[in-house]
Amino acid sequence: MKKVLAIIMAMLMLLSLVACNGGTAGNDDATPTPSDAAPTGTEEVDYTEGGKYMNDPGANGNAEWKLLNYPVTSNTVKYLCHYEVEQPKADKENAFRDIYNMQWETNVVGANDRITKLISSVMGGESPDIFRFDTFQPTLANKGYIQAWDSYIDLTTGLWKDLQGSLDAVLFKGGHYGLSTSANVDAGDGVWVNLEIFEELGVKSPLEYYAEGNWNWDTFRQCALETQTDNDGDGIPEIWGTSMELEYIFIYAAGKEIVSLNSDGTFTNNIRSPEIARAVNFYTQLYNDGVSYDGSDGRTVFAQGKLATMVGCYWYYLDSTYKDMFARGAIGWVPYPKDPQADKYYVQTAFGEDMLCANAPNPYGAAALMDSLRYDRLDDADNEEVDPDEYFEEYGIPYEFQQNVLKERNREGITPVLMTWQTFEMGQFWGAIWFSPLMGEPWSAIAEEISPQIDDVLETIAEG
Repeated sequence: MKKVLAIIMAMLMLLSLVACNGGTAGNDDATPTPSDAAPTGTEEVDYTEGGKYMNDPGANGNAEWKLLNYPVTSNTVKYLCHYEVEQPKADKENAFRDIYNMQWETNVVGANDRITKLISSVMGGESPDIFRFDTFQPTLANKGYIQAWDSYIDLTTGLWKDLQGSLDAVLFKGGHYGLSTSANVDAGDGVWVNLEIFEELGVKSPLEYYAEGNWNWDTFRQCALETQTDNDGDGIPEIWGTSMELEYIFIYAAGKEIVSLNSDGTFTNNIRSPEIARAVNFYTQLYNDGVSYDGSDGRTVFAQGKLATMVGCYWYYLDSTYKDMFARGAIGWVPYPKDPQADKYYVQTAFGEDMLCANAPNPYGAAALMDSLRYDRLDDADNEEVDPDEYFEEYGIPYEFQQNVLKERNREGITPVLMTWQTFEMGQFWGAIWFSPLMGEPWSAIAEEISPQIDDVLETIAEG
């Protein structure tokens, strides 16, 4: 619609210019031209409300999703990131470019050099506007290398209404230091299913359990036990029941993270909680069942038809070996199983990757960019009808399959749990948490041993 209106306005302007010149050179005919006639009712509507908003009706025509008119100081916003933050294609509508008439640039640095580069840039008076990291970093806030967004962006507008739960989760010392334009629920992960195996063995599949509302740890384990196949009894299964590359998903399903971020700036060590104990003990049970393939090539084994289910990232579909499986309808996908003892359906969510740098040269421009990216997510005005065959050939995944996954990842009834293990440097305890129980050590003893060590880490982070 925006493009059609733009074309109409351009034609009217052209007619107006022709009229001012008398039609052709040397023509003194005073006959009225269309531009001299009475208004035709096609005048552009003013959506600015006196300059408060940009002159646009709002994402998808919704007035509650209008873009604020920010006092930007430059038409460029600068990112610091470990990868190129790609610009939208020229033929795709983009609010930052098309409405604000702005653009962004990315300073790409190595993943291990990101924080060092941010600190040196801020201290050297060459601060970028936005620092993109995997998770919000409270240490950067405590040391003054990033600042709260709240002084520059209005997070109470309709654009951000649906993200209030995630915004509350990253509230830190009264402000929002990390923003994302969507709640990455499930963090892109779930359970891949080889439907051919379940059909051949006559076993009820995870998709069936999920459809009837009975997809949980118990039915997940049952699927693994029933599909594990060792016909020759040599101890090497022809078909493994499952593969666990992302063991931490059970912690989130139980409704906890190892460390919780509190809005007052404090942190809570949850390692002794019954939720963490439940998650670790269930993972240990799967290991003791002998149904979990523990090799590093799980994706390859899945493609070979030797793995019934695989807990893993959604982007695994990019593996070209899966295209044939998709083509014959051999692949299914379901969200993570629910903890049967949890009061709600919990899944992990990533939020707060974009941080406003201290001394950002164009903070209002950065605010406009965040609003624009959120606008683009809500705006489906430029969606075109998709040819399923062309989509499959280009991306290697059925369009309907992908749309169903997106729908399930954003369904109602999900309670997100903010991922913070990277934020609080919990990776150093991964071995003790996930490996030691497999060696027979009781979880209660492990938790008591590492709990004071986690407290020491949190104290260091709190001190900045």
